[in-house]
Amino acid sequence: MPINLQRQRHPGPRRLPARDGTEPDWLGFYGESDLMSDIGQCLRDTGRPRQGVALPERALGTLPEHRVTARAKTQSE
Repeated sequence: MPINLQRQRHPGPRRLPARDGTEPDWLGFYGESDLMSDIGQCLRDTGRPRQGVALPERALGTLPEHRVTARAKTQSE
């Protein structure tokens, strides 16, 4: 198969647009507590349960009461 046809079928990875240093609006809810919770889950899932439990516990202590869904997710991990 000619190379040009192969490239058309499989164009390869797309480049992301250049960043201007600002975060997208949809990322505004994601804070340090969310990151701690997600990292804790990753650590637990990769065989480091002691660290994987400590981070979500810390995250839970810093999540505001109105973040009901995030608190439930963090507690269930």
